Amino acid sequence: MTIRQLRWTTIVAPILFLGAFTYVAHSLFEPLLESWIGFTLILALAAVVVALFSHLVFGIIERLELRVSRQNRELSAVSAIATALSEPVGVEQALQVSLDTAIQVMGASAGVICILDVERQELHSAAHRGLSPAIIERVRLQKVGDDPVGSEVVRSGRSVVIANAFDDPRVAQLCRQEGYRSTVSVPVKSEGRVVGILALTSRDEGAFGEASIRLLERIGQQVGIAVEKAMLFREVMQRNRDLTALNEVAAAVSSTLDLEGIMSTSLDRALELTSGRSGDIWLLEDDRSRLTLAARRGPDDRVAESSSLSLSLGEGLCGRVVSQGETVVDVADSGSGEQVLSVALPLKSAGDILGVVCFTFDPGYLLLERTQELLEAISSQIAVAIKNAQLYQQVQDVAILEERDRIAREMHDGFAQVLGYVNTKAQAVQHLLAQGRTNEAAELVAQLEEAAREVYVDIREAILGLRATAQDDRRLVPRIRDYLDLFGRLADLKVNCRVENGADVVHLPVAAEIQLLRIIQEALSNVRKHARATDVAVRLRARNGSLHVTVRDNGRGFDPGSYDRGEWPQFGLQTMRERSEAVGGRFRLRSTPGKGTTVGVTVPLARSGRA
Repeated sequence: MTIRQLRWTTIVAPILFLGAFTYVAHSLFEPLLESWIGFTLILALAAVVVALFSHLVFGIIERLELRVSRQNRELSAVSAIATALSEPVGVEQALQVSLDTAIQVMGASAGVICILDVERQELHSAAHRGLSPAIIERVRLQKVGDDPVGSEVVRSGRSVVIANAFDDPRVAQLCRQEGYRSTVSVPVKSEGRVVGILALTSRDEGAFGEASIRLLERIGQQVGIAVEKAMLFREVMQRNRDLTALNEVAAAVSSTLDLEGIMSTSLDRALELTSGRSGDIWLLEDDRSRLTLAARRGPDDRVAESSSLSLSLGEGLCGRVVSQGETVVDVADSGSGEQVLSVALPLKSAGDILGVVCFTFDPGYLLLERTQELLEAISSQIAVAIKNAQLYQQVQDVAILEERDRIAREMHDGFAQVLGYVNTKAQAVQHLLAQGRTNEAAELVAQLEEAAREVYVDIREAILGLRATAQDDRRLVPRIRDYLDLFGRLADLKVNCRVENGADVVHLPVAAEIQLLRIIQEALSNVRKHARATDVAVRLRARNGSLHVTVRDNGRGFDPGSYDRGEWPQFGLQTMRERSEAVGGRFRLRSTPGKGTTVGVTVPLARSGRA
């Protein structure tokens, strides 16, 4: 009965009773009303009826008060749980507050909230109260299929109530030993999906009625929303960590050609994110007949000791990956009796297998789809780094061969001509001495001495140039500055260097760097040999996707048209032009007799990173 119904009952019922009582008293008991005994009896009867009516009314009021009080407690509990779940605290703390409130409102003896891991099909306790250490250990982590009650709740999405645990085989023997006689397990839901279980136990039989179940289901819905938010937040954070790791690996791949460093960084980040035990990278040898260990991370990451290890194709897990051309997941004995999970992924670039990366995980590790996707993404980045390193090495090899060819041509045009000149003069000296013409012979010897000094300086200059073009980790501009400083002291010239528009941070292809250095060296060599200059200015400027370099001297200059008549081989102009054109550049020459010479070259920049 509601309050409104009770109010109308207490108004209408007395009126009807008084009317009926008066009618009956005057109609049937009128003779009694004339004596005081009869009148007293009728009043006593009326008092009894009124007392019974009052007792009935107050009984209804008490039941309503109890119901209202229970509803208030339930609302207070729901409100307290909602407040706890909305506070900026950890989800574990919020779940513990929710469980404590539910236990208090229900008058339960103990309880637990378990979260469902859908991928692993596991339930792990996130909050518990009142349970013994043995039960806590049991519910800490368990497979859904190992718990009949939990499995039913997860599968059906409905609450399971056990009024007498001693007669129900679904209840674990351990719970019976603890003296729990009744249990209730309600699903923790979010958007209709079961994300966990809220379970309470009591030492009283039949402690949980329909009202208790409805309240617990409401609490389960609120807890479910909080759990879903926490899971989404955790998933977002995990995705962010994965993306950060991939960005770090991609940045390492694009910023350096240090393959060993890239492989180590990639393995470290992969093991950190996946809680892996160890990681290996095996690379195919040039003849593609064997795999060689290139990097190792883990408890035993002594790469130096194990770098000689190699595998034949088809041998072991990594050898199988090369043969099959796809990822292989296997569980095998680690050698110490442990069954470890191994995941081996091919390192592919444009469909070509370059090697294998293999990760191992502790016994019992469950490989999630997301984890395998992360490992595949990292392996793709490693493959890109390996391919870049191989291409870089190929470019270096080609550049070295081309440079050897050009040096041979320059030696033929330079040193060979000087040596031919020396041989001719030496023969002339012998002829003059044989004729007794010693004065003329002495003049030729002086010329030979000058030629020897010139060859000595040329050789020192050539050695300096070769050292400058040797590959190192420095950028182009610092290497040019070092060469200009050494050349200035060798040639006794004042050499200035101007760098403009960020030319000191640009990147050129490797071959272009070598050719540009050689062009600058050839231009400076011409200045030393022929210009009779005192000042040289080298200017580097980045503009419109190219590097512009000029070498200008204040020497005597010459007529550019004159080199058609046989003088140009001395100046190496054709060699400089060939070098610039070999890397897609443009060569320019401006000179006027008495006003110096300017050599210019424009080389396109690399599109990204170091090529």
